[in-house]
Amino acid sequence: MKIAFVRGPFLNPWELQTYIPLAARHDFRAIGADWCFYKQPFLMPIESPHLWASSSARIHPALPVALNRLRSWTLGESYALSDLDKAVGGSEILHSAETYTTMTYQCLEIRRQRRCKVVATIWENLPHMGETHPRRRARKKRALHELDGFLAVTETSRRMLLEEGAPADRIEVIPMAVDLERFKPAPRDPAWAQAWQLASDEKVVLYVGRFVAEKGIYDLLKAIPEILSHHQAPVRFCFAGAGPLERDIRAVAARCRGRIQMIPFVPYEQLPTLHNMADLFVLPSKPAPKWQEQFGYVLAESMACGKPVVTTRSGSIPDVVGKAALLTPPGHASALACSLVELLDSAPWRSQLGEQARRHAEENFDAVKNSRRIESFYQRVLKEPA
Repeated sequence: MKIAFVRGPFLNPWELQTYIPLAARHDFRAIGADWCFYKQPFLMPIESPHLWASSSARIHPALPVALNRLRSWTLGESYALSDLDKAVGGSEILHSAETYTTMTYQCLEIRRQRRCKVVATIWENLPHMGETHPRRRARKKRALHELDGFLAVTETSRRMLLEEGAPADRIEVIPMAVDLERFKPAPRDPAWAQAWQLASDEKVVLYVGRFVAEKGIYDLLKAIPEILSHHQAPVRFCFAGAGPLERDIRAVAARCRGRIQMIPFVPYEQLPTLHNMADLFVLPSKPAPKWQEQFGYVLAESMACGKPVVTTRSGSIPDVVGKAALLTPPGHASALACSLVELLDSAPWRSQLGEQARRHAEENFDAVKNSRRIESFYQRVLKEPA
């Protein structure tokens, strides 16, 4: 098969790892852009067509985002790719993302000119998103009827598609995946432990993600003093990421005297090492008006590393973790603190939940297995009449 994986400026190494085994068997083109949100190295060659307004990054690195948002509000499109038809070449499958993106519309336009099929990965789990502009709303409606296949990453996304009118027989649920040979249980890295000045008996609670309210940062910060008052053994809360709430985290860290650590940027290839520094992982996401947690890649990564996970019943999280994690009500700091204390106090329970998490990852998030499922999805789509 000839496949064009179209992500434009949103191309990233964590999603691509699901497709690396497939790329070894087929003609696979990963299509990014000449300006991308994620600057990390990729494990395969990347096509980089011109992104609208990418040259403005020479004036200020954030200007492409600002200009594309303005174009979205005024014209109902954003992050358009010039010469996308040349970048996809003679691909039989054009694989975009979401029903309301400009790149999905561009792929459907290419299909009008040549024989190919267009499919889209669906992360979105809230109905009627991307419909604020009439032009985008019309394009989304067209995509819901014309896409040849919908790859929903969770059951919640599948239900959302059905509510929006997508044909049930074109939807397949296939979770995203991780490289289980890289993300696997391992001892703490001694060099990292020394750099962190980590005591041998010190427990680590890890958070990885954006420092924003909808990720539950305020709830976790509120829970930390309660945890410290009930758990007397040494414990450190490590925050890896960036975002507008960094100052709030540092303010609480100043009061907690060495119990909170900010982790500088970690390249994706080092994330397995970071996860294996932890004794348990926490993701306290909460719903926002226009967003709720979608797949939550960090959950799959942590579980693959055999870490016990404490998270919330928010968005698609229950779909992702199943029964292999502790689920608390979103926005409930006391319940979050209680679950974390219970795990910190019980090494056998941490071990049991960590082993359960690894099994869950092997059953659901294996990049080799899931790439075979995507391959079958492509083959089924190609067999359908045009």
